[in-house]
Amino acid sequence: MVITDVDLWTLDYDSITKQAGGNPTGESRPQNETFCVEIRTDTGDRGVAVNRGGGESACKLIDDYFRPILEGSDPARIEHLWQEMYDALPTARGGLSYMALSGIDLSLWDLKGRATGRPVYDLLGGAVREELPCYVTVFPNTMESLSDEGFIGVKIPTTALPKDGRRGLDELERKVARAREYFGETAKIMIDCFMDWNKEYTVRAADRLQKYDLKWVEDPLPAGHTIQQYRDIRNEVKPIQIAVGNVEFGHRSFHQLVNQGAADLVQPDIQWIGGMTEMNRVGHIAKPMGIPVIPHRSNIYSCHYALARHDTPYVEYMLGRGTEVQPVRPAADGELVPSNGTITVPTKPGFGIELNKSILNRFVDSE
Repeated sequence: MVITDVDLWTLDYDSITKQAGGNPTGESRPQNETFCVEIRTDTGDRGVAVNRGGGESACKLIDDYFRPILEGSDPARIEHLWQEMYDALPTARGGLSYMALSGIDLSLWDLKGRATGRPVYDLLGGAVREELPCYVTVFPNTMESLSDEGFIGVKIPTTALPKDGRRGLDELERKVARAREYFGETAKIMIDCFMDWNKEYTVRAADRLQKYDLKWVEDPLPAGHTIQQYRDIRNEVKPIQIAVGNVEFGHRSFHQLVNQGAADLVQPDIQWIGGMTEMNRVGHIAKPMGIPVIPHRSNIYSCHYALARHDTPYVEYMLGRGTEVQPVRPAADGELVPSNGTITVPTKPGFGIELNKSILNRFVDSE
């Protein structure tokens, strides 16, 4: 079996808007712009992936640098192809490069699953649980509508900034108090800081929120060069945990975070970090240290990873601005959606999704 074709697609925003009567999905351009991959082989096997991040720029990089490596190669050699593509990258190995690499890697895992007739979690060692619990990430003004959907907890984005001082902390406390009221005493309550805080504000916020049994504070500091600060913060805010890593790229960054004591749990984004291949490497780094891996964002790929890992006990379901549990990625048909706060183990081969080509444009390099 060899790869014969690598087709690339981007979102047709006019079609999305027309079909949805607006744009409730949260898809945006150019930030986090989705691109899709379809890899085909001479045996008729195929693999697809929907990757949120990179858009046309990622397609351009794949077309110029990855396509010559992939076409004519054995798709089963995923580790080898990953390294070949990584070595071929012409730019700094950061966000865009890893997003492009993620899309190809995930489509190769999908192809391997389809070709063998097995779900991807079986290729990773098999399911370790029958159901996968989810927590929900939702804006504070829609928390109440989702509080009885069976989620094990809720994470709320915060708009408070250090410059807001006590006023910002007062508003944040009110939001966390409402989350505790809506979701109950046993729910996990988390906050996402979008890397907008500093060390002092993080400690002050944690001190204020201790009485609500806050589970974790997510990404309070800007990414990079924050290991010592995170170590200090962890010691000052216990038992509240520090969750980091959704905009770290590559396993080396997580090796530093984990082995230098900068995180209580790590949150790599499988669509940004380098795909399932790189996600597995992060898991192997974190496991000996007893650090849970809780993937960033809701997607089919995180679910397959979590189903095969004891140290990933639950995943995120990110609803954004919606008010009902529903699929959130229009480019993917077959996306897993939680019922009563849990996801049932899927049985379809590969990742079990198809591309919704009615809202996609085939990428054609204009240069």
